[in-house]
Amino acid sequence: MAEWTFEHDRLIVRISRGASCSRIEWSGISDIRNPASFLTPLLEEWSAKLKDTDATVDLTRLEYMS
Repeated sequence: MAEWTFEHDRLIVRISRGASCSRIEWSGISDIRNPASFLTPLLEEWSAKLKDTDATVDLTRLEYMS
């Protein structure tokens, strides 16, 4: 299983990828003025890394996102 962690200020995103499924866990707070500047490149990267897997996105620990 492969795992990655991305952090930006108080936002943490943990990703785990197995053979056929993956999990993306968001936690913390994202209050940056332009979240797309940080998130767009990451979403593109994650799309490539998680291709051909069933992805579960867990937002239960995400406190706030602007």
